[in-house]
Amino acid sequence: MCENKNSITLFESGRNKISYCKGCKSYSLIYKTTCFSIPEAHYEEYHTLLKSLSPKDFHYFIEENYYTLIKNPIYPVGFCLSPEDATSLIEMMEQARLVEEAFSILYN
Repeated sequence: MCENKNSITLFESGRNKISYCKGCKSYSLIYKTTCFSIPEAHYEEYHTLLKSLSPKDFHYFIEENYYTLIKNPIYPVGFCLSPEDATSLIEMMEQARLVEEAFSILYN
């Protein structure tokens, strides 16, 4: 995760945060206890992947709920998301996109 002065917070609520680093050209996502980085080139692809999930994708049954395994596009690490988690991440990313567009209009 990039923690330099070029980092801009686009979304923050409770333990969840999305920031963008101009230097690294990557997005840092913190969701609950999961923290990962997505290069700018893969961010929309990741958002599209989350939006394309259907009920049949949630086939891992863990502690009375169904989950899907999502892999990080850069590292060979994955994490499990419930349908509610996926919806929350989609909403976070969409709100972050609006803030990013507003920054772009105001500062460019």
